[in-house]
Amino acid sequence: SDLICCNFTELTDDEFYECLRWANNTLMENYFNKQRDSTLAQIEYLYKEKDVTFRGFRHHTTKGSGGEAFEKKSKIIPTNGEIVNGKNNLEAKRELSNKGNEVLHGMTNWENTSGDGERFSQQISNSKGNKSLRSFDEYIVRKEARAATKKIERERLAKVKQSKLAKSEVSGQLN
Repeated sequence: SDLICCNFTELTDDEFYECLRWANNTLMENYFNKQRDSTLAQIEYLYKEKDVTFRGFRHHTTKGSGGEAFEKKSKIIPTNGEIVNGKNNLEAKRELSNKGNEVLHGMTNWENTSGDGERFSQQISNSKGNKSLRSFDEYIVRKEARAATKKIERERLAKVKQSKLAKSEVSGQLN
């Protein structure tokens, strides 16, 4: 509470404000201690488990962030084509990421989810849902293969373009 408008207690105004000060101090200390403990637990878990699903300290629960306890759980992220509970991976992913966040049936408040990264991610995760340094190495190999394919295609298109120019020059000289 802020300042009182009318004091209906048997306490003097100074005594009443002293009680409010004590109560608000106690509430704030409890709140920030819980918040601190939760954030420190997240930091420990993030760096010890190398949790790739981490989306920031404000996104650790589906019910909000204010002083809630952090639970050490890895998300299950199905791979492409995988069937989970009789549903394809997109339906299962949507259902898992929207759980508890639906405003109306079929509509999701994406501001209150930790699933933003998952819903835009197109990369396939490994079977455990956690990525490792090996995943990064695999990504680099795929990236280099894509770059090589693009380079070959650019060279092929340049040759086609060059041959078309040469043919048009030859036909222009014959006319």
